[in-house]
Amino acid sequence: EWKMNMYILFFCFMVVALATVLTIVEFFWEVECDKRALYRTRVEFSHSIGGFLNDFFSFIVLFNYVIPISLYVTVEAVKFISSYFIKWDLEMYHAESDTPAKANTSDLNEELGQIEYVFSDKTGTLTENELVFRKCSIEGVKYAANDGVLVEESSQIAVDLANQNVKDFLIAMSLCHSVFTTENQGNLTYEASSPDEKALVEAAAQYGIKFMFSSRNSRKIRVEGNLDRYEFLHILPFDNTRKRMSIILK
Repeated sequence: EWKMNMYILFFCFMVVALATVLTIVEFFWEVECDKRALYRTRVEFSHSIGGFLNDFFSFIVLFNYVIPISLYVTVEAVKFISSYFIKWDLEMYHAESDTPAKANTSDLNEELGQIEYVFSDKTGTLTENELVFRKCSIEGVKYAANDGVLVEESSQIAVDLANQNVKDFLIAMSLCHSVFTTENQGNLTYEASSPDEKALVEAAAQYGIKFMFSSRNSRKIRVEGNLDRYEFLHILPFDNTRKRMSIILK
């Protein structure tokens, strides 16, 4: 678009220059050569400023076709059509959600072709905000998720809530967060602003500690079939100094 604007300015300058030169040439032709033009009627010519401007703008009108105003219309039409090619591009189609690419504006299409590198420091950009619990370390022992079961990584032996360290860890996972629950046709689902917290709460529920309810004053979790209630006292939000969040319960 910047180049196109430069071309338009160049053509405008060229038209003005041509009109100026031809107006001057016409002036001298009327003074010196008109007597030999037998086909012209003898009239008195006006060489005033008004006559000069009249001739100048007459040449501007004659040469206006040099300025390609239609170029803007053509470029906008090409941008509009290219936005449909973006929509039809199968490589940008997301099959899981049945969502094609959508061009909300056609002004940036030509700039997309100039992109060579994409830098991102956002976790969600690379993971698509689909986080899954994989591993953890409890009291120096490493545990990993294996087909829906929490196993000790070194021996691959499954662990359950009989291990008090694991139980306390999962209780902390199911309580220390800002997740809230929604119920849809009897099914409990979790909603969270952070996909990290949601993944941890879902993992705790999968391994036996299910977060059930949260209010301003309390939180409830289900542990081995029993509903435990914790009184909510205070929350310390995440900050760059502590690099963690904490919650105080009773």
